[in-house]
Amino acid sequence: MCWTRRMSPYPATFGAAAGVCASTSHGRVPAETGTLVPWTCRRSLNLFGWLRWTVICNLPLHFCETPETRRYSNLDPIGEEQFLEGIAYVGQHVKTIMRSELTDHFGLKLDGWSHNSEHYLAVFVCYELGGQPRCPLLAMAPLVQAPGQDLSAQGHVDFLRDMLSQDYGKPLENCLYLVGDNCTTNRRLAILMGIPLVGCASHRLNLAI
Repeated sequence: MCWTRRMSPYPATFGAAAGVCASTSHGRVPAETGTLVPWTCRRSLNLFGWLRWTVICNLPLHFCETPETRRYSNLDPIGEEQFLEGIAYVGQHVKTIMRSELTDHFGLKLDGWSHNSEHYLAVFVCYELGGQPRCPLLAMAPLVQAPGQDLSAQGHVDFLRDMLSQDYGKPLENCLYLVGDNCTTNRRLAILMGIPLVGCASHRLNLAI
């Protein structure tokens, strides 16, 4: 399964992790403190730096291994394989936090697009936490990943049901509404789920024009 399905942009998590490391290390080495905490925090901050640089600048993952990058960067060198392991670990950590804070009832926003012969689906979840709206990314992956799967509305239902249940411990029946384009698939999807579809106003305007 594509790792991007697990990855969600969660700046607060990265910022909090970096803040804790920065506040506990103070540039000291393990020999000075008798603990591995400063060394561990240095590694975490280094990974955070590579993650932020790569994601914000939309760079390829092998960017961290190019000679020019290593020449002009003040970050500690990191290999592509190690970088991928770090991404997977951060993704799992973020998913655990989101799983614990996701409310029982929520809405879903969908956006799909095709690249060559592959169709991708991005799923955002909408809920309130402490009186503030949240809308993090839950999944971004190819819709067809196994034999027997397809791009139909029922295929979307199966994808959403499996993703919510396996990754976040929530049944699809807890979804109160859908937000998405006014296409036939989304309209049929809302009917199958028995919930309203909040169609995109801009899309309706484009269709009218």
